[in-house]
Amino acid sequence: YYKYFEDLPTKVKYRYDKCIGKLEPTILDADGNPYTVDADKDDSQYIAPCDEDTVSKLSVFAVAFADKYLRYTSGVTNPINAYADLKKYILPDTDFDRRLKEMMDGLSYGHTSAYRMDSAYLNGALNLGDGYYICDLTASYTTIYPGRGEEKGTSNMRVICTNVDGSYKAISHELY
Repeated sequence: YYKYFEDLPTKVKYRYDKCIGKLEPTILDADGNPYTVDADKDDSQYIAPCDEDTVSKLSVFAVAFADKYLRYTSGVTNPINAYADLKKYILPDTDFDRRLKEMMDGLSYGHTSAYRMDSAYLNGALNLGDGYYICDLTASYTTIYPGRGEEKGTSNMRVICTNVDGSYKAISHELY
């Protein structure tokens, strides 16, 4: 994520002593205090957990985003109308926004006759700092194709979002 988002927080700073070639990393916590790495723990020791209130708000955002995003990509409605519903959940003028606009032309060719999101839930949320979050979510849906019947599907996705004026907006999306 660091190659795409230059403003993400950096937790490691390097300090050089007077001897060339000797490098000692100093790792600081979010408050700027020295942090000791526990070699017996995984990378989760570096991640600040989200508080319950934030997780609750991110869950509401993630479920609504998943429904509008999957409806948009299904081609079940006019792409312009579907994008208008989805754009409430994305940060304008981002690369993600541009890619969604570019795929509009092809959505009419992937048309389905019906789409229904059966369930969606937030698996977890990570606080990246500086108001950025990663939402890991799973959505189950049913799609009805003309002449082929219905298909059930599951979409696992990670959404990077940020809080803009009290509401969350997606700035990136990844299916996995």
